[in-house]
Amino acid sequence: MTAGASPWQRPLEDRCLPDRPRIGLTSWRRAVRTMVGDPEQLYTLAEEYVDRVRRAGGVPLILPPAPLAAAEEAVRSVDGLVLTGGGDFSPSCYAARDEGVSDDIDHQEDAWDFALVLAARETRVPFLGICRGLQALNLALGGTLHQDICGRESHPPISRVPEEVMAFRHSVTIAGESRLARVLGITERSVNSIHHQAVDRLGAGLVAVAHAPDGTVEGLEYREDCESRHSRGEERVDSEDEGAEPPARSAVEAAVESAPWPALAVQWHPERMDPGRDQRIFDDLVERAAARRGARPDPAPRV
Repeated sequence: MTAGASPWQRPLEDRCLPDRPRIGLTSWRRAVRTMVGDPEQLYTLAEEYVDRVRRAGGVPLILPPAPLAAAEEAVRSVDGLVLTGGGDFSPSCYAARDEGVSDDIDHQEDAWDFALVLAARETRVPFLGICRGLQALNLALGGTLHQDICGRESHPPISRVPEEVMAFRHSVTIAGESRLARVLGITERSVNSIHHQAVDRLGAGLVAVAHAPDGTVEGLEYREDCESRHSRGEERVDSEDEGAEPPARSAVEAAVESAPWPALAVQWHPERMDPGRDQRIFDDLVERAAARRGARPDPAPRV
């Protein structure tokens, strides 16, 4: 088997967990030519995301956009959540003047990503944001973005040649006391770069834990002590069922959801990096999801 073989062509070498946690992953809506449409609108997900979750011992489940009121239900149906890469966010998401440099905007996906972030924070579901997913985390918590950073020292214009895009690397420095440093076991890393937007003002509760040499934020973590617990409900997406009585929770579920929210995000694409080192990011998420799954009773069967 060649080194460049598709993950589906290689024997699956995953970790054996006694009760595999369910990991939700967001999709990317794109126009794709198929035998039934040219183009056809499809909700897509790169196979590398699926491969990394499976190798970590999780069961990957795709979560395409749904009614915003269903976001919490969607998040409660999984044990961990990955917000994946995709197009740019509309500047209107963070009340910024449109500089005319944003591309591939999908307002439905923007709103769905924000709803998922807030639902994950509310329920304490382990969270991993990747590229666009990092930006979604920041925006959902009230942060802003630089609309275009191409031209910075570490971020030249993105090539239109796929091989050149995947070959480009720049260094990042990771804060030694951060969870990201503990997960990776290093504080210096060379990473890929497939983005032209970046964090500007940090969202509530977020700490920048990795930076490129030009100052671009490359990693975020959520810290409970950086945000008042009282502010959570003010940022939630309105639900059609507002005012309804919340479902009864067991003492175990209440304890799980009162623990600090394990949210981590990186601006690079670890699923397209060295499967040895960067696989640890997915392993960490799945381990936390497995611990959460083990602490929760299975939902009662519907009658």
